[in-house]
Amino acid sequence: MHNELGHPTTRLSVPFLLNYSATNTRHPGEVNNVLTALATAESNEGRRDPGIPSLLLEVDRSDLFFEDSWSLFFGSYQDQDRQETVTLPCGLENLDECQQATYRVLEALESVNNNKQCGLNPAGAKEFFKKENIQQFIIAYFDGTVRPRSRIVLKSIFKISSVSTPLLLALLLMGAICGGPKDAKLIAMEYTDLAELLVFEDPSYQRLVYQKRSSRCDFLEMKDIELIQAAILMILIQISSPNAEHRRRVRIHRYNDLVSVARSTGLTQAKNRWHDPSTILNHETFLQNELTIRMMASIAMIDTHFIIFSNAPPVLSPFELGFDLPAEDAGVDICDPLTWEDWASHERKCQRPPPLNQFMWELLSDNWTGIDDPRFQNLNIFTLFIIISKFHPIIFNTRSSLLQTPDQVSRIEKALSRWLDLWEYLYPRLTESEIFRAGFMTHATDLLSFAKILLTTPLTDPDDIAKDSMAHIHELLKQSSSE
Repeated sequence: MHNELGHPTTRLSVPFLLNYSATNTRHPGEVNNVLTALATAESNEGRRDPGIPSLLLEVDRSDLFFEDSWSLFFGSYQDQDRQETVTLPCGLENLDECQQATYRVLEALESVNNNKQCGLNPAGAKEFFKKENIQQFIIAYFDGTVRPRSRIVLKSIFKISSVSTPLLLALLLMGAICGGPKDAKLIAMEYTDLAELLVFEDPSYQRLVYQKRSSRCDFLEMKDIELIQAAILMILIQISSPNAEHRRRVRIHRYNDLVSVARSTGLTQAKNRWHDPSTILNHETFLQNELTIRMMASIAMIDTHFIIFSNAPPVLSPFELGFDLPAEDAGVDICDPLTWEDWASHERKCQRPPPLNQFMWELLSDNWTGIDDPRFQNLNIFTLFIIISKFHPIIFNTRSSLLQTPDQVSRIEKALSRWLDLWEYLYPRLTESEIFRAGFMTHATDLLSFAKILLTTPLTDPDDIAKDSMAHIHELLKQSSSE
């Protein structure tokens, strides 16, 4: 059997899970042991399982939790020997501004604690959020192991003096948990619930949840954008919690609210209007476009996370995801408008790929134009990772449908093969820097492998749906590896 490029097709393995090898920053062990620990991390009326990480257990066990689940799924890609020039976000070199950020964070935490009686330790919070840590955690967010997640908060426009307090707190916790010292990870756990309340119960955020639906997100104010960014980051933090109640809460409640916000603000149709040759190049317009596109891409990928890790039905329909795919990171990182114009002028000469839902439709259709289509010549790892991740909702719906047909499965298999053709065309052309910056997304073909396993494995037990447990992944991989 051969694919559409004439290359022989073989059954893809899943070495990212079956042959997992821990890095220096992870708890040693094979991935099946990791998944076993995760699968048994169910809370019972709020009591902690003594076999899972907690403040009473060794620090390095915390790496099983409170880490981006995609990184857990694929293994850490961080290259310990690779160094890049790090530029500080605006204002971060000024410790006075960092001190003001400390005051804002402490005031916000105390306010939430006074309303909810969460047992905040003011002295501990003051020590943890001191100005030196403010600087360290934000640097960790932008330039540490969380590099792939920093795509929704752009360093080129970040200013510590003006960033909203909810987003500032979410950034600090994400940086501490995923890029800070090991002891910082455990301490940060104490503040995640307070931060969740601060973000999701903010009256301005609740207004976004229930407001009348808009067809365009062009007119979103920065304060609303930052609330949505904070919500995305807090969900990413809490879905990796060792507490099953927290994971279930964000899946059932917080994420559904976030999807309501995405729909009501028009994020599902976010466009890169800066690319239109009939418009004047504008750096500010570009950054606004990219912020909304990348936020929606993250929201869509969280949906895929719940499908994979919780075996939950998709919340977003692939049909409604009409947002454009993100531009190259190189353009996003440019701070100088004149330098950006040079980059943007070159980008405008390239045809842009279609919006996500149209791209998916073309991959699945009988009218596939092939990898030589000019629209597919300017793809990047980020865009292809988004696309392969959004096959998982389609596969879940196919597996769970009472009307599944062989034609449906065959069409998806052909679309997956076409995606692989695009990947094999793109990857050899990437620079070393592009590969380094992409982090775990360089393992997108492993997500393809898992999609193929799912597509050929029927659902057998209705009770496995939406269990907020990784036990189903564990069993599925054991079964696949034994065949």
